[in-house]
Amino acid sequence: MEGAQTLGRMTQTIVEIRAWMEKSQDVTDELDKSVETLEKDMATVKEAIARLQQQQPGGNPAPAPPANNDARLEALEARIAKLEANHNTVQAPFKVIDAAGKTLMTVNSDKGISSLRLGEPGNAMAALLIDGESARVIAANKSNIGYLNADANISQTVLSSNGVRTAIGSPEEGVNGMVISNADNRQPLGEMALRPGKKFALRLYDEAGKVVVSAGTNPTTSGSGTVMAANTQGENVAFVGTSSDGQTGVVSVAKGGKDTAALISEPRMIVLYNDAGEAITTLAKSQEGTGEGGNITIRQPDGEGIFSAGYNAEAGGGDACVYRAKKQNMFCLGIGVPGMGAIGR
Repeated sequence: MEGAQTLGRMTQTIVEIRAWMEKSQDVTDELDKSVETLEKDMATVKEAIARLQQQQPGGNPAPAPPANNDARLEALEARIAKLEANHNTVQAPFKVIDAAGKTLMTVNSDKGISSLRLGEPGNAMAALLIDGESARVIAANKSNIGYLNADANISQTVLSSNGVRTAIGSPEEGVNGMVISNADNRQPLGEMALRPGKKFALRLYDEAGKVVVSAGTNPTTSGSGTVMAANTQGENVAFVGTSSDGQTGVVSVAKGGKDTAALISEPRMIVLYNDAGEAITTLAKSQEGTGEGGNITIRQPDGEGIFSAGYNAEAGGGDACVYRAKKQNMFCLGIGVPGMGAIGR
């Protein structure tokens, strides 16, 4: 009978739909409604077939099934075919939950921002957000947050953990590098970055945000390095770097912006300075060559030497001399000389 064939077709269709539903992870409300409609229509067909089967010989024929059953079935089959063709496409917004009703994933699109979120805010959560300008990835668990952002102008990664914020890329306007700061007030703690008007350097800050140690390229000697330490007033009081030609090493300490002492690798020398910046004491090698030894020289305020003592390579020993400028003479104590005397020279 035609009704029985129709019922068989609808039964087979429902079996196929349910088999597809078991395989597919993206079941939608639209598909559920279609299956519900099919089941109702199948019940209608069954009722019509039952009335036909109850027809008695010689009696009046049972009412015929509704004339539009085939058309309705074809329409339903078309809808099912459409759902099957798009079974890998799901329209947002939607969410995925587990057996306990806990949200596993949420997909949404709002105000031009497309988002995919795993987990729920307040707990361990990860999210991907994309708009017309940038792409962002966020991983968070309470106050610990990891953030990645990229757009046409900058890219940056921000990690916030246990009260410390670490930003890499372009953490601030005009800044490129890595900046470590207090997570609450963004007070800088340290950085390796390129700042406007400054070269790339390592900088360490105190609690007030003042640079106390910096290391980088020597600003006065291109291609050489320097390390500087500041005092509580922000003045640089210690320096490790190179000589003016960038070839030899220099270590110096300062006060009030002026050098007070320095260790210079070439010539090998330790220098003490007065407030005017003049060298008043030097401890150095005495002479060049294989016979070089040690020497100490004391100078008057203008830097002119007045006392010198050290190794004398020509005599093969040591000597000491005092220059008395007012009397325009010099007294020396040396090898073969019994004592300080009027040995002018």
